Amino acid sequence: MHASRTEPAPEPAPEPAPSVPPGRPPWHRDAAGGVLLGLGVASVVAAGALAGAAGWAHQDAARQDLHSEYHQRRGQTVALQWAAGSAAFVGAALLVGAALRYRAVRRREPPLGAWLSGQGAGLVVRGRF
Repeated sequence: MHASRTEPAPEPAPEPAPSVPPGRPPWHRDAAGGVLLGLGVASVVAAGALAGAAGWAHQDAARQDLHSEYHQRRGQTVALQWAAGSAAFVGAALLVGAALRYRAVRRREPPLGAWLSGQGAGLVVRGRF
């Protein structure tokens, strides 16, 4: 009687190690950072539009013949300039907030990650030089 020889089953490839804990998206996919960034960009764009409208209002005021109409248009110009400055300030604050949020979330990620799969392997190292 022949004894059949059984070969051991090959070990399955280890699962890739996640670079962030399960359930937590990577830093660049942080929802709060994305909202701050989007609102900051929108505020800066609105500030540019308001500044352009203030420029047009200033040109319109300069073309007025009556002193009262000039002052009315000049008042609109000043109001638009203040609105543009305020929107730019708020936009800049939101952009700084987004940068700080992304930085805080990124620091929570582990500094070293590795994975190995049937398609390849990788190593991620995060740090300062």
